[in-house]
Amino acid sequence: MDLRSLLGRGTLIIGESGSGKSTLLSRILYRLAEAGHSEEITAIDMAPSLSWGVGGKLSEIGDIPGGVRYYTSWEIAPPRLVGKTAEEVLRLAQRNRSLLEPFVAQFLASPTQVILVNDATIYAHAGSHEPLMEALRTASTWVATAYSGVRLADDRGASVTESERRFVNSLLLIADRIIRMG
Repeated sequence: MDLRSLLGRGTLIIGESGSGKSTLLSRILYRLAEAGHSEEITAIDMAPSLSWGVGGKLSEIGDIPGGVRYYTSWEIAPPRLVGKTAEEVLRLAQRNRSLLEPFVAQFLASPTQVILVNDATIYAHAGSHEPLMEALRTASTWVATAYSGVRLADDRGASVTESERRFVNSLLLIADRIIRMG
């Protein structure tokens, strides 16, 4: 991937679970670091661990390059896979959101030129997606992965899937480049 097609733009990588979104984002992170941009990068990894059978953190794919600000929580759980009822799904989505909000706030308090967000849709399951949208608008370059598919659509009536779809539609409107995986 040509870095010139990424720098100064917003890039959205969307696709079904397991389609390679996080792997592509990891490659982009390494390419940016190799090009000397490490100190300019914040990576917010919102993905559940691979141990859940979905998602996958950038740090599970490879080492995070030195100098990159890397934020993640190992307590993030995939709400639609773990929750058995609408209430459980929503509770897990809200818990994930509370774990991720400090990372977005840290970025907004001290932004870098580049922000990479892995599994951004986890953030949008509960609450307003505006703080994350503001973070993306603040960076001169952003690349985000977002789930868009049918495999994880059943949210037991908790409405996280609808929130996710609205968020993805918002990202589609602001992205300069859209990469569809799978």
